[in-house]
Amino acid sequence: MRTRLATAFVLLVVTMLAVHSTAAWPALVLAGIVLYCCVWELADLLGVEPKWKLMGFGLLAGLIMGSLSQRIQPAYAGVIGLAVGVAALLRRIIFKRRAGIDAACVFWVIGPVFAATQLQQFSAHASSHQPLGPNLVLLTAGPLWIGDTAALVFGKKFGRHALAPNISPNKTWEGAIANFIFSIITGAVLSWFIGPPLWVGAAVGAIAGVTGQVGDLLQSALKRSVDKKDSGGILPGHGGLLDRLDSLLFSFPFSHVFLLLVLGQR
Repeated sequence: MRTRLATAFVLLVVTMLAVHSTAAWPALVLAGIVLYCCVWELADLLGVEPKWKLMGFGLLAGLIMGSLSQRIQPAYAGVIGLAVGVAALLRRIIFKRRAGIDAACVFWVIGPVFAATQLQQFSAHASSHQPLGPNLVLLTAGPLWIGDTAALVFGKKFGRHALAPNISPNKTWEGAIANFIFSIITGAVLSWFIGPPLWVGAAVGAIAGVTGQVGDLLQSALKRSVDKKDSGGILPGHGGLLDRLDSLLFSFPFSHVFLLLVLGQR
């Protein structure tokens, strides 16, 4: 547990420093590292050999996302990328057969990370000239972290009814409800300090409380389909990077679209 907490603390500090940096490059470097590690782990889960093949397709996917964002709002591009990746993942999970289309699974990583980098640059109804984006990243991620912790604590103590026993036997409805409630509370509390209206923070928390758990179950289903417990071992006490980011990957694009719609951008 100490190792797990220490790793989580280091990740939190590094992320906050990169996101709140006055320069753009720390966040971009962090995004690049996350992409590299996640695509590598995804290649391992999908059985892609050599792994550089999926890495190469990841670069192509990044170019596609960048090109798409020149024609439509980057927030919508992130959701489209996520949808393509999830569709490819579901095909692999359901049919359990390798195919060339497996390469499209990389959009599951590319789309959300792209959305996160765009959200970090968000500039909206701020009374000052300071960018609101870094705080919105925290508003999006915070409910996921607290909600996940609440699900773990309440699920262990009060969990009686299995949520999805064939996918993740340890998850319970009690834990899922606690996740949803604490995500909303966290979003509302963070918005009090960050600036957006209270209802916006609560709504972001609600989005996180639903989409985060869906992303977690999707990752669990993928691992179960290939008989693996973890996506990797890069994070002491946690497993792989995908194991820690599955909720974020599924939630970020939806939160980005919602914030764009309610706050606008200029």
